[in-house]
Amino acid sequence: MEAEIIERLRTRFDTLDGNGNGFLEKDDFDDEVTRIVSVTGVAAGAPRAQLLRDAYRAYWWAMLDRLDKDGDGRISFEEYAEIVHAVDDFKSFAKARADAVDRFTDFDGDGWIERDDYLAVMVAARFDPAAAGAAYDALVPDQAGKVRAGRYADLIMEFYDTIGKAGAAQLLVPPQ
Repeated sequence: MEAEIIERLRTRFDTLDGNGNGFLEKDDFDDEVTRIVSVTGVAAGAPRAQLLRDAYRAYWWAMLDRLDKDGDGRISFEEYAEIVHAVDDFKSFAKARADAVDRFTDFDGDGWIERDDYLAVMVAARFDPAAAGAAYDALVPDQAGKVRAGRYADLIMEFYDTIGKAGAAQLLVPPQ
């Protein structure tokens, strides 16, 4: 595999590996939702929080089912790297997760994602704040500094479900 693809996969893996133990586990996904809900002040039992949790869990179970080759209930980086050969298998789960994050982050329901709300979610999801800000700016906010809802979901899909370089999502990969 090209070094650039491995670097991108490593960044993706590391953002998902919430406890940093070198494996993706169910708790990594649950904990990320808990961090996002906590920093945004949304009640854990609110419908938008449940939508987010359900989408994350579906994505986790899809990955576990398809990538956990040794059956240990967790996914190593080596197993995760196999996603490059099966990315189409994950599109529907990834899209549901991306759409849930997008809808969650449109806090006032006006169809726009505000920069501060986006950054709060991205930092809670373990992205570098400067890199996340650069990606937001690349989404071409309107004059009021907001990005149309749906564009955030596009960014997430571009980051997690493309191989190699991508547009604004490439900005989320820290320079080496």
